[in-house]
Amino acid sequence: MAVLDPVSDADAIQQHYDTVIATVNIINGIIAGTVMTGEPPLVRQSNIDSGVLYLKDMVDRPYWTTHDMTSVPPAIVAGENYVAT
Repeated sequence: MAVLDPVSDADAIQQHYDTVIATVNIINGIIAGTVMTGEPPLVRQSNIDSGVLYLKDMVDRPYWTTHDMTSVPPAIVAGENYVAT
């Protein structure tokens, strides 16, 4: 197995974190009615569903040692309970 450059590895982890938080913001925005307002319900629901799956996959990764992940579980629960209308 190749050893990753620590700087590159830290940069990759930060990119993953930024994507996780962007996903949380999209889920919360769709639910609040501030994001994707012009999209049909099926599209909004699909985005919520895929975002929840992504967050579930990412939330327990071992490299979140200093990142604030407190917004992720509530976004997962909210997304699981969301039904687009």
